[in-house]
Amino acid sequence: LYSPSVPPEIKEAIKNHQGLVGMNRDAVLSSRGAPDRKVREGVEQEDWIYGLPPHVLFVTFDGDTVVAVRQY
Repeated sequence: LYSPSVPPEIKEAIKNHQGLVGMNRDAVLSSRGAPDRKVREGVEQEDWIYGLPPHVLFVTFDGDTVVAVRQY
């Protein structure tokens, strides 16, 4: 969070406990904590799932980078 190499929008998302496209795994862990569940699809893609229905947050990684954040 305090590293000069972390972009300001990522720092703000971490402070507000939000997931953001472009974050890496460490940033998501700092922001949201450990996921309730993980689901791997293929070799590189993995979903981190937070919460229970009806309020579920899906954070999708491709490798080490977030490529999608979906709230249901």
